Amino acid sequence: MADTKISAATPFTGTGAASRGAARAGSTTAYRTVDNLNATVDPTATDDSTLFYHVGSMWLRPATGEMWVCTDATASAAVWLPRSGQYSSPRNRFYAYTDCVSTNPDDSHWIAQVGGAGAAIDGVAIGTLNAFGINTLTMGTTTTGRASITGFSAGQPHTLLLGLGRCRMQAKAAINILSNGTETFTTRIGLIDSVSAEPTDGCYFRYTHSVNTGKWEAVTRSNGTETATDTGITVVADAWKRFEVDVNAAGTSVVFKIDGSTVATNTTNIPTGAGRYTSYGVSAIKSAGTTSMSGLYIDFMEVDYQFTTAR
Repeated sequence: MADTKISAATPFTGTGAASRGAARAGSTTAYRTVDNLNATVDPTATDDSTLFYHVGSMWLRPATGEMWVCTDATASAAVWLPRSGQYSSPRNRFYAYTDCVSTNPDDSHWIAQVGGAGAAIDGVAIGTLNAFGINTLTMGTTTTGRASITGFSAGQPHTLLLGLGRCRMQAKAAINILSNGTETFTTRIGLIDSVSAEPTDGCYFRYTHSVNTGKWEAVTRSNGTETATDTGITVVADAWKRFEVDVNAAGTSVVFKIDGSTVATNTTNIPTGAGRYTSYGVSAIKSAGTTSMSGLYIDFMEVDYQFTTAR
């Protein structure tokens, strides 16, 4: 930890409810602020008041240019907010984000694709959800209908090779109507390389009602061979969740989180090495039924790849 001191005296040891200004207001005591300006990892909930961090502490990763500000330093429950619109040179990082504000992707990093009669990317009202826009993957009326929003076009080369740096993808999503024996579909969220079938290479969440008793699976898949881990999280209709896939820099471990809690860690069948390219996004694919329905509601998606070696 690297401290930036404003004095040589008393460390500020206030709890998360206090702030730098409040700590010094009307006081002749010389306090120091505690910032980590040479971090090599992201801040966590345990970077807290016990380490003298406080509201207003800054956390900087010089290698990537990322910065966070502490908004609550409560012991074991610290909150660090990333700087809005964090910038880092494209030599070191790839970043893409969509807020699902229209039926077309927000920029060239996201591509909407559908297949089958009536399949579409539609928008739905946000209601009382804390959201800016919501897309729905409408699968249409054919038994093999599909819809997806991904980082690639079908038939085009994939662009993401794991093991060259830390890669993260997250999405806030909900299953509107559950898959069943009559209207059956499979939904995938994460790093995927197919919009019409099981990915050959990827790291993703997967759901269908008849597999794993309707609970989300955490899947790593390399050249068609997979590891599927039970997350223990049963899919509930219209229950919004935040899904995160976090691949370490070496491509040897993938952490899966739902609403910030780790639900699986896979260390086998992670696609790395020559030819094991993948991409990112969400997909919903039907396998039975002719009723047009949604395979997934999406609030936002984000992908971040921080290269170990600048390109």
